[in-house]
Amino acid sequence: GHGAPPGTVAFITESSQYVTTLTSANFSQNATSRVFTIYTSQVFGAAVNATVYANVMGTVRSVTFQIRPYPTLTSLVLSKTAQYGGPSLTATAFLSAAAPLNGTVNFTDNSASVGTPGAASISAGATSRAVTVTTVKVAVTTSATITAAYKGWTRTANLTLYPFPTISSFVITPNPVY
Repeated sequence: GHGAPPGTVAFITESSQYVTTLTSANFSQNATSRVFTIYTSQVFGAAVNATVYANVMGTVRSVTFQIRPYPTLTSLVLSKTAQYGGPSLTATAFLSAAAPLNGTVNFTDNSASVGTPGAASISAGATSRAVTVTTVKVAVTTSATITAAYKGWTRTANLTLYPFPTISSFVITPNPVY
């Protein structure tokens, strides 16, 4: 076909609140196509169909595509929910389906006695992400909440840390021993 005459503009509209794009795109002289970026925002629940329309000199063309929600964060499981303070444990965040892209699961906690890694990468195709949670020795029984967050979803798990037992007395009976 013939290239665009000087000053040719495509006027662009979209049908969805989840889509943002240019409102117009200028063609270079003699160009037969124009590339532009379509931005989508995250949807929750069901997938959403969106249509983008381009009007060039009265001719309208459209393309419809689907915006899918990210998998949900279904659970956060600790390898132990109660233990003596000091040893590490594992926290695993599980997704409802495979991650569509490389992303991040954020692990946080609410206790000075527990250490979580913060941002932990999750690879495209993965359905879970496990991390090491550190603990310190505690003087009294301590409760902590571990939180995992992914794409607007959060899950929590509770951890109880116990102090190591101490020897309060040591007696040999009978004493003396014969």
